[in-house]
Amino acid sequence: MSAVRWSTMSWQRQFWLALCLSLVALAARAFAPPPFQGDVLDETGRLSAEQQATLSRRIAELRSQDGIWAAVFITGSLQGDSIETAALKTFEQWRLGRADKDNGLLVMVAPNERKMRIEVGYGLEGTLTDALSKRIVIDIYQPAFRENRYADGLLAGFEAMRRSMQGDPAALAELTGGAPAEQSAQLDGAIFLQRLFVLWLGNLLFPLLYWLISRRRVPKSTDLGRKTRTAFVLFAFFGFFFGVFFGVFSQVFSDAPEIAWGLLGANALFGLVFGLPALFGKPGQGGGSGTTYSNWDSVSSSSSWRSGDSDSSSSGGGSSGGGGASGDY
Repeated sequence: MSAVRWSTMSWQRQFWLALCLSLVALAARAFAPPPFQGDVLDETGRLSAEQQATLSRRIAELRSQDGIWAAVFITGSLQGDSIETAALKTFEQWRLGRADKDNGLLVMVAPNERKMRIEVGYGLEGTLTDALSKRIVIDIYQPAFRENRYADGLLAGFEAMRRSMQGDPAALAELTGGAPAEQSAQLDGAIFLQRLFVLWLGNLLFPLLYWLISRRRVPKSTDLGRKTRTAFVLFAFFGFFFGVFFGVFSQVFSDAPEIAWGLLGANALFGLVFGLPALFGKPGQGGGSGTTYSNWDSVSSSSSWRSGDSDSSSSGGGSSGGGGASGDY
C-alpha cells in the first residue's frame, strides 16, 4: 500500500520529502558534546592519567590565580562538523566560566581530523586576543601535537596565556625559543575548485526545477525555452561569483568561519529571492511569470544578461564571544 501511495505522489512532493529527510539525516550526524566531566576530558586516550592530573592542577591554578576558567577536550570525532562549530557547541553546553565575568576558555583538539581550536569567552577577549590565540596555535600547539606531545603543548599554551594575562610581551618568544613562526595563507587548488563547483552546481538546481515545473504546468508555452535559458545564465553567473569568493575566503579566513557562512547565507538569500517565486508562481503563467524572477527575464531580453565560583571550570554562566583561533596539524 505504501508503495502505491509513493508512486502516486507528485514528484514535487517527493523532492521536498527527500530534501527534508536529508536535512534530518545531516542534523543527526551533527556533533553532540558530551556532558561536562571535569576540566580535562580525553576521549582518545592520548593523555595518561598522570598527564591529566597535571593538566587539572595547572587549570586550577589558572582559575584561582589568573581568572582563566579553562577546560581541555580531546574529542574522538567531530562527527562531520567543523572544529569551530564543535568547540562553540561544547563551550555553550559546558557553560565555562563565571556568569558575571564570561571568563571561560576551551582548548579543543580533534586528533583524528588533526584540528584544534581555542575558544575564548567574552570576558577574556581583551587580553587573550584572536591574534594571541593564533600565535599559540601556530607556535606551540602545532609543533607539539605533530609529535604527539599533547600534554607538553597544552601546558606550554597555558603558560603563554598566563604570562600574557600578566602583561609579559616576551612570553611566546621565550616559550618557542625565538621569533613567532610565520604562516602565510596558502590556497589549496583542489579544495578551491571543489567548493566552487559544489556551490555553482547547487545554484543550477533552481533553474532546473523551474524548467521541470514550468514544463508540466504550461507544456506548450512558447516562452519557456527563453525563460529557462535566462534562469540558467542568471543562476550560473551568481553561482560562479559566490563560489569563487567562498573557495578563497573559506581557506584564507579559516579561523573566522563567519565570513564563509556569510557568503553562503548571501547566496542562499539570492536563491530564495529569485528562485522561490519562479518555482511557485501561479499556474498558467510559466511557473513564475509576473514575479520578481520575470523582471530579471525581461531585463535579460534587452541587455547582456542574456549571456559563579566552583572547583571546576564549568560554573553555569559563561558564554563564548566567538573569539579564539583554529588550526590544523
